[in-house]
Amino acid sequence: MGEIIEEYGGSLGILIMGCGILKIFQQALCILGRMA
Repeated sequence: MGEIIEEYGGSLGILIMGCGILKIFQQALCILGRMA
């Protein structure tokens, strides 16, 4: 697992962060949509 994380950790980390950020934006848009 360590070697895999070292090889793909960077791209996976970016993907995970991107997905997390997208989820946060989606939730924010839903909240803003309901308030508007």
